[in-house]
Amino acid sequence: MKKHLVSPQVIFKNMNKILAKNDNYNFYNLSMVLLGGLGPQGHGFTYSTPKGEVIEICSDIKENEAIIIKYKQFLKQQFLNRLEKELRDFNIDIDIINSITNYLLEILDQKELINYYKKERILRNIRDFLNQDAEQNKEIPIDLKSLIEDITSAINNILREIKMEDQFKTRMELVLKDKIKSEDIAKLTSLREKSHYDVLRERFFFQYIVDWFYNLYISKKLDKL
Repeated sequence: MKKHLVSPQVIFKNMNKILAKNDNYNFYNLSMVLLGGLGPQGHGFTYSTPKGEVIEICSDIKENEAIIIKYKQFLKQQFLNRLEKELRDFNIDIDIINSITNYLLEILDQKELINYYKKERILRNIRDFLNQDAEQNKEIPIDLKSLIEDITSAINNILREIKMEDQFKTRMELVLKDKIKSEDIAKLTSLREKSHYDVLRERFFFQYIVDWFYNLYISKKLDKL
């Protein structure tokens, strides 16, 4: 039995286009298969086709990170604002929060795009800064290990690894915000060297060829009668 993740808002938003009988050669993203899919990981994306079919194409997390990573990148000030909020939620002393954010304000480039792949570097810089600060201020007792664990958890909440569910939810959020179209999802989702759109178009082309040969056969057969 398959388990699907569906965005009803996106489907309702595109229902008339999905059901249209005109020359509409778009493929609208309907859902994501989380369990029991055709691919080796059991995942896949489903699309409607101009023939009224629902087609599943298997997916792979490593080959589909690009659009999501780009969407989840933070500029320096956005990242620092999020980090300050997360650290406050961990009840870290406000003076320590200010020290960390001021330090990162100095070492991070103004227009640097911060994402999951830069997490370890940022954490390493913070650890070095706190260790150095603790050595210089020995009169102030700080549970450094516990503090670093809380900071690591806070940054993990911001720069967390992308999962398959995140990919689908982020795509649907982008559609609802009109940043991309539902029919563009297939073009932005890859299957090795090909996009899902390429695979669907190839399938559609070969279906057309089969139909064309069948109609040609029938017409030739009728001519002989």
